[in-house]
Amino acid sequence: MSKLRELLSRSQEGKMNKKEYSKMEENIEELIQQFKQMIEDSGDELLKSWRFQDEFLLRFIRGKKYKLKSAFEKLQNNVVAKRHSYPEIFEKLYPSALRSILDKRMMRILKHRDNQGSHIVIFKPENYDPQETLVDDLLRVQILVTWEMMSFKETQLNGIVIIVDGSGFSTKQIKVVTPYNAQKYVTLAIKCSPTRFKGCYIVCLPQVLHFGVQMVRALLPEKVRNRMISFGSNMDDFYKLVPPSILPISLGGSLTDDEAIDYDLENALFDKDAYYKDLIQ
Repeated sequence: MSKLRELLSRSQEGKMNKKEYSKMEENIEELIQQFKQMIEDSGDELLKSWRFQDEFLLRFIRGKKYKLKSAFEKLQNNVVAKRHSYPEIFEKLYPSALRSILDKRMMRILKHRDNQGSHIVIFKPENYDPQETLVDDLLRVQILVTWEMMSFKETQLNGIVIIVDGSGFSTKQIKVVTPYNAQKYVTLAIKCSPTRFKGCYIVCLPQVLHFGVQMVRALLPEKVRNRMISFGSNMDDFYKLVPPSILPISLGGSLTDDEAIDYDLENALFDKDAYYKDLIQ
């Protein structure tokens, strides 16, 4: 058995150490070619008809810890969602179509990562008005922002942490948290995406939001469900996971918004219309 085949076997069993992960990166071009061959040999005509860029495939390979079989299954889910399950979501999944919603700044990407190297984004439902913004557009924005975060190799490997800031959340927003919308979110954000969600931390949670949180939690895969944590009034445990030194003052951190928020990354999204339109062709 070649060294790469041995590493692939160990990755599939979840037995690789950090040194072996580094070895996989040294062979990343060969992994991409093997992944492409899996697609070609699959007999899946829909998958074979798609134009996949190497950069796109890398997100699935790294997001599934080099487990090519798992990456392939996730890729299949992604393409089926685009073509069959939820094509209407992807038809407008590019920045210019979502400019007015992106400008509401419901998703704020932080400059600094947590101690595990995970990229962090804050979601503020308070800024969502269902009378002005369709719930599908809110979902599109969440997919778009997390996909942009996944453009970084470090994020592909170390994943994303979502902080849900529930302050200001009211009954007008809770109306959109239906079983159908919750299922759609879980399918598109979790089951069809290569994103590794390392944590979902819910803070300042009003009582009205508990039902919606439990509904979404019940639909999540067990591993992701176990990483979804709600914090009460005592934020000490939250700050052990996300230190105040990287958080804005609004979340009890020590940084101003200018120091905490990655405005450059958020604004760069608007220059990538062509890239995102190409992804959905």
